[in-house]
Amino acid sequence: PSNDFEEYSNAVDILLQRLIQLDDENVISKFLAPKVEKEHFAPKNIQYQKLNTLPNVPGVYRFQNQRGETLYVGKAKDIKKRVLSHFYNTSEKEIALCDATFHIDFETTGSELIALLREADLIDKIDPPYNYIQKKNYITYHIIPQKNKKGILQLKIERRPFAHSPTEIFLRRGDAIKRLIQLTEKFKLCPLQTGLKTKLGRCTHGEYNECDGVCTGEEEIGSYNHKVENALDYLNNENDNYVIFEKGRTKEERSFILILHGVYQGYGFIDNSQSFSSIEDFKDMLDSKKHSYHTAKIISSYRQRNPWKIKPLFTVQE
Repeated sequence: PSNDFEEYSNAVDILLQRLIQLDDENVISKFLAPKVEKEHFAPKNIQYQKLNTLPNVPGVYRFQNQRGETLYVGKAKDIKKRVLSHFYNTSEKEIALCDATFHIDFETTGSELIALLREADLIDKIDPPYNYIQKKNYITYHIIPQKNKKGILQLKIERRPFAHSPTEIFLRRGDAIKRLIQLTEKFKLCPLQTGLKTKLGRCTHGEYNECDGVCTGEEEIGSYNHKVENALDYLNNENDNYVIFEKGRTKEERSFILILHGVYQGYGFIDNSQSFSSIEDFKDMLDSKKHSYHTAKIISSYRQRNPWKIKPLFTVQE
């Protein structure tokens, strides 16, 4: 058996040598050549040693010019690896950014979620010239009240550019429709007055609960409008109160993100031994942040991927 193996091994060697001889374009030689690690680059205005001391942890970083002005804000699971990738990138945009950079500041966050939220916050505040994506006008959907000619308070979905609002916003029209269906069923609203049905006449049993007859004059308009106001109060004050817990910057702490009435409030860092019994406890440790299109999108995406990490808050103390 040993002789058979040696003969087989020799045959493979002879075949490989023959293939290399016939390889005019050196494809096989290049494939067999040992991989060479990337050579250390020479940043134009920053010592490589300084870049090499950046931490390998989640956080945000800022590229700054000679005057300390922020040119670009980024987030990363690994700050050092992400920053170095900018300098290895050969695109015109990256070369221009790196050539203009003299300092790099960073901030550890403990988790990628906090890094994403902090990045959105810094870009909104600083408006760095090399951050382009978040400068667009994004469209969101809102459920708003509007009285018709009869004085009936109707609910409608309005599409408009995002503006900071203390009420819940929806990134997709389908999400707003689902919430409108929930309100219609919970408060026995008229599907004709919430835009869920368009056929004139009295509502009938079917997809939604039968209304109390405001559509045919059987229910007083004032009584119906009061139900709509209760629905709006529920939408804006009693829905989607929850907290998300994530990793902290050290093993001794954890982070939390607070959402009240569907609106992002900010985040904070707490000791692992701390316990909370009310919303006020969270607010005392909260670093308040602005609710924006991007923070809403970040949190919405996180909820879909990690539903088990959403901790509802049933008792809200304002």
